[in-house]
Amino acid sequence: MHFKGKRLDPWAKPLRWRSGISRKGGGTAMHIHVPKLAHSVREFLVEISTITVGILIALSLEAGVEAWHHHELVEQARANLRRELDDNRKGLAKSLATERSALLGLNRMSAIIGTTLAGKKPESASIDINIDFIEMRTAAWESTVATQALTHMPYEEAQTLALAYSASRTFNGLQQEARKPYIEMAGTLGEDPSSMSKEELREAQRAVGINRMYVTAALATGKDLLEVYDRALEKLD
Repeated sequence: MHFKGKRLDPWAKPLRWRSGISRKGGGTAMHIHVPKLAHSVREFLVEISTITVGILIALSLEAGVEAWHHHELVEQARANLRRELDDNRKGLAKSLATERSALLGLNRMSAIIGTTLAGKKPESASIDINIDFIEMRTAAWESTVATQALTHMPYEEAQTLALAYSASRTFNGLQQEARKPYIEMAGTLGEDPSSMSKEELREAQRAVGINRMYVTAALATGKDLLEVYDRALEKLD
């Protein structure tokens, strides 16, 4: 058995070998072929460059996918916010019309009670007072904040939306506060003011005055809220 080849380099790749029958002497010879060094400097640089480019492409693709995900998240949030704000605006406009009618009724009721307290007979009148304690919905906003879609919106747009929902919460708080005085007023009013004592009339007048204050505040706050909604919807268009 004869070994031919270069001196073995322990850092080279594993040896390859083949066996065959020699023409001379008819014996069997084993030929060992030692490969070149694993890499030249040029090959090494090419491989490093290839790996680097591959990593950069992978990172770019990942960033692209993430950007698309954020885009979809924001668009879905905008659609939900637009729908919710539009519904809120329509409901608020209708509610304010009811509140204006209620304020007229409260003014008439106050006048009748005042006339009765003065010892005069008030004109006969049937007064219906309906105060609409509507509250603005905020589910789409809460979802937008929870999914962090707001952080991917332009700053000015996010600020406008935040203002709209802050004003919504203020209006909702006012509506919640107004419920109790309204219930108390309903309990103090009799069917006929002339059958009420002066003490009862004064209590009724006080209750009517408190409700007039709340309705007036709701009308002013609601008017401002309509304008805020218009600006927010304009940003979302």
